Amino acid sequence: MIPCKDLERSVFQKGSDLNLTCESDIVYFLPCKPGSVYIGVTDDCLNNCLFCIKRDGPIFFGYNLSLGRKNPETSEIIASLKNTTNWNAINEVVFCGMGEPLLRYDCIKDVCVAIKDLRGTQCKIRVDTSGLFWSNTKRL
Repeated sequence: MIPCKDLERSVFQKGSDLNLTCESDIVYFLPCKPGSVYIGVTDDCLNNCLFCIKRDGPIFFGYNLSLGRKNPETSEIIASLKNTTNWNAINEVVFCGMGEPLLRYDCIKDVCVAIKDLRGTQCKIRVDTSGLFWSNTKRL
């Protein structure tokens, strides 16, 4: 068995090729973007893009991005952020992952409020989205 945290963080690997021994990584980091933290809020998506990382399996830079059948609760996401090493050094939070984040608009909004309560305006917030779910009646 290969524990997720021991995987090389610079490769894709298909989950079926591994015997994973860890839960999903809701909060993760990319070595090419120091100071940024990434949050996966759902695996659900409206598209089936050829370039999507989902096609290469759930492991991305050694993190298990598959959330399985259960989306993380807002409180679980906030707790994961608070437990992040060097939380005060984070200058950007990005909602992305293996699905369309705006399908969980209310969750994202609540997490954004918590981030602003914790960090004020010292932390930028970004949502990586296809834009297909966007509605003129909702604002982040």
